[in-house]
Amino acid sequence: MDYLSAVSMAKFSDKEVLQGLKNGSTEVLLYLTKRFYQSSRRWLRTKGIRDTDTPGLFTDAIIRMMRDVQRKSVPNQVQPGAYLFDVLKAQLKDHKLMRAASELEQHQELQQQRVAACFSILDEASRQLLSAYYADRMNFEEIAARFDYSNPVIAEFEVNKAMRQLETLVKARLTIS
Repeated sequence: MDYLSAVSMAKFSDKEVLQGLKNGSTEVLLYLTKRFYQSSRRWLRTKGIRDTDTPGLFTDAIIRMMRDVQRKSVPNQVQPGAYLFDVLKAQLKDHKLMRAASELEQHQELQQQRVAACFSILDEASRQLLSAYYADRMNFEEIAARFDYSNPVIAEFEVNKAMRQLETLVKARLTIS
């Protein structure tokens, strides 16, 4: 009989499981995995988690549970199965938050790439005006002097005109996407 079979046949009480987790026992970890993995997998599947993500979430939950027990933040009367599922719920919540943040970050990056592509479509004069105003943070008086406009009001008008062109291009591009 191999090691895994011997461990899976062993039956641990709740107290023995907590003590084993406190001591870092691999037998208890294997026992918990054997006992709760399939039900956790089914539960995670009902929550929309892919089977490829399940092992990572489950092992993270087991590790978090073990750390909590070792730090004595878990009462001695807790049922390991119920506590494991509470930890798994917390892991699922964290996973969804991280995934949402990652998707938002990717979406924002894609938006920035599209805006940059639209900026590159603008004519040279509009690009220079927008760069001077937004990137170089020049005021309208400085823009008027640099681009030979007769006064700052005309410089402001030209910057706003270039910005409207960019906005039109960006709206069209984002609508198409």
